[in-house]
Amino acid sequence: GAPQSEIVALACRQAGTCRGVGLCIGASIEFIIGRKRRAPAWMQRLSLEWAYRLLSEPRRLWRRYLLTGPRIFLLAVRGG
Repeated sequence: GAPQSEIVALACRQAGTCRGVGLCIGASIEFIIGRKRRAPAWMQRLSLEWAYRLLSEPRRLWRRYLLTGPRIFLLAVRGG
């Protein structure tokens, strides 16, 4: 998920050794086909869609959003 996928994609591009096409689309397809609901507009405006998703699917997303996800910022600061 963002921003992890974008950081990894940039690192691959900068390395110059990756091939193929990478799509950083996350849950976009599921939103488009109606499988998942987007957060209410007010939550989207406040950049709280992640909180809505966490509350909607806590068992699936808690580790990603609260443990694994924040580590990506350390990697970004260190440069990969």
